[in-house]
Amino acid sequence: MIVPNISKLTVKDLKDVSETISEMKRLAIQYKDDVKHLAKMNLLQFYHFLKYKVPYRKDPDNVELVQRPAITLIKGGDCDDKVVVALAYFILNGIKYRIAIADYGRGFEHTYAEIYLPNRGWVAFDTSCMVCDFGAEKSFKNKKVYY
Repeated sequence: MIVPNISKLTVKDLKDVSETISEMKRLAIQYKDDVKHLAKMNLLQFYHFLKYKVPYRKDPDNVELVQRPAITLIKGGDCDDKVVVALAYFILNGIKYRIAIADYGRGFEHTYAEIYLPNRGWVAFDTSCMVCDFGAEKSFKNKKVYY
């Protein structure tokens, strides 16, 4: 695994959800090699690794952090950080993906990946949801997807 120099952090003011989604995609593309050592895992192995072995760490109050994959693998991260790791894996393995954001009644507050499986269509790949398993998603009030 590539170990990043975490003393050199870039701070960006992300104005809205669209900019945050763009930053998530950028980090996954730019730092996809951070997950190269995981690329040989099958999809279910990778899902369980990211869900159960990479700790969920909430962002500080009133701050939205989006990390490169290596930092999340070392320190843990919240839902958007885990999505960045997943996207990097999907890119390396040629898996068609999109990013979902969900509103459970308090506004858009959660993000997760969805992948396209030829025999099932779009399925959730939510490694931050503790009540969901592979392919399942928590019931939402509203959802948007970004390709």
